[in-house]
Amino acid sequence: MRERGPCQSPQVGNGAVVKYNFKSHPTIYSGVAFRSRLEARWAAFFDLAKLKWQYEPYDLNGWTPDFLLTIPCSHSECCDNHELLIEVKPFSSIAQFEGHPCMDYPYGTNDCCNRIPADASAAFGNDVNTTFFEMAHGAGGGSFDITYFVNDAEELWVKAGNIVQWKPKQNKTGLMPILPPKPAPRSIRTWNYPV
Repeated sequence: MRERGPCQSPQVGNGAVVKYNFKSHPTIYSGVAFRSRLEARWAAFFDLAKLKWQYEPYDLNGWTPDFLLTIPCSHSECCDNHELLIEVKPFSSIAQFEGHPCMDYPYGTNDCCNRIPADASAAFGNDVNTTFFEMAHGAGGGSFDITYFVNDAEELWVKAGNIVQWKPKQNKTGLMPILPPKPAPRSIRTWNYPV
C-alpha cells in the first residue's frame, strides 16, 4: 500500500512530481477502505456497469495503480476481455495527468519496452468524460474513454455518486438520532462571608 498523506503529491517513476492540491476523504465501499471518495465512486460505477475490478492490485516500479479493471469484449480479434491498470486523480482534464506513469503504458508497454500486467494503463479523473487509455481493440485499436465501453456511463456516474456520498450514521430505526438537549448553564453560586 502507498504511504501518502491526503494532500501530498507523489513522486513518480521518472522523477516528475504530479501536482494536485485536494483533501481526500477516506471512504468505505463494498467492504474496501478507499483512500478517497473519488476512488470509491469509481468502484461503485464499475459495479453498476457490471465491470470486474480489483483495488490496488500491484506495486509496480514507482507506481501502484488504483484499479485493475476487466472490460468484457466480444470482438473475434480480441480475447474475452481487456484489462486496464487505472490511476484515479481529482483532475478535470487528461492533460493534468502529464508525467504520471499511468500515461506511460499505451498498449501495455512503455518506450523502454517494459510491459505491465494489463492491456493498457489508464487515467481516470473527476468524471466519465475525463478518462483516457490507448489499447488494441478489434482489428486495430486507438484511444478510448470509458464511455466507449459503457453506454449509460453518465447516468451510472450520477448513481455511483449517490451511493458513496457522505451520510450521517442512523440509529437502528433508520431515523436520525435525536441529540440530547444542551445542558442548562451551571448556576453560579455566591457565598456571603462575614467581614
